[in-house]
Amino acid sequence: MITRPTIFLLACLVFLAIVVEAQTFVGCYQSISPTGNDPASTSVTSEAACYTYCSPTASTAPYMYYNSGGSCVCSAVAPAQSKIIQGSDNTGTCPSTAYRASKLVTTFQFNGCSPSANPSSDQSFMVSSPGECFSSCASSGQAAFSPRSNTADTQLYCLCAPSNDVFSPTDDSRTCGYSSFFLYNHNAASSASGIARRQMREKLHSIRRQNSKPNFCPRNMKACNIPNSIAYECIDTTSELESCGGCMFGEYGDLHEIATGTDCSAMRGAILGGTTCQDSACQALACKKGFALLRGVCTPKKD
Repeated sequence: MITRPTIFLLACLVFLAIVVEAQTFVGCYQSISPTGNDPASTSVTSEAACYTYCSPTASTAPYMYYNSGGSCVCSAVAPAQSKIIQGSDNTGTCPSTAYRASKLVTTFQFNGCSPSANPSSDQSFMVSSPGECFSSCASSGQAAFSPRSNTADTQLYCLCAPSNDVFSPTDDSRTCGYSSFFLYNHNAASSASGIARRQMREKLHSIRRQNSKPNFCPRNMKACNIPNSIAYECIDTTSELESCGGCMFGEYGDLHEIATGTDCSAMRGAILGGTTCQDSACQALACKKGFALLRGVCTPKKD
């Protein structure tokens, strides 16, 4: 019989073994289209400074765009494949006028570009973003994606392969762009941790089938997933400001990891520190200029 302490210990050990890359190159883009909900763009002196700026909001804005002119944008929007351009080489160098796009917080390392990829497991499938390809290949040693064209098509070809497969750049003259495969690999530690995470999730799913309501936490608290791991934390979602009413990254043991809670600190129009969570519902206490407080909600004032 697997006890709760055993499950938590295994989760923590796997969590500590995970190797996460700071950022992973996913292409050169002539222009980008951030949304009004993204963090404000800023000017920086280097790509490293751009990462420092974007990393605190990586969970909500997982893509970073840096221009050698010093422009830095963090965004929830994946790069639009219709705007991809050829890079300067096959190692991730972009033209001086282009944005260098990166996926924040991945376990994959960029391994160059190639005219083609030839893994033995050559079953490609379609994805909507580089991040979706990385997630789909999380338990594989290697991954590759290729934009379908330089038109308005928004999908990518994605391939997953074992670590010992033939998945390496084969043409140094090929630049990274819409006619290339972008190649990625896991190191041994992160690849092993991906397999361990999958096995642990399957085990948790089996436990859940046997007991529809496992008690991972004390009464009145929920076991909420910690992002990018299989560990969990016990949260009182009736009063937790950033997980109000449920778990922001899904409840522990739920394979789908569907968010059921709300981050009250991000309530529209509320001032910093002007929100609370009461009885699993967000309540605004004070509003920014231009908003009026109405029954716990900040609403725009009418002219």
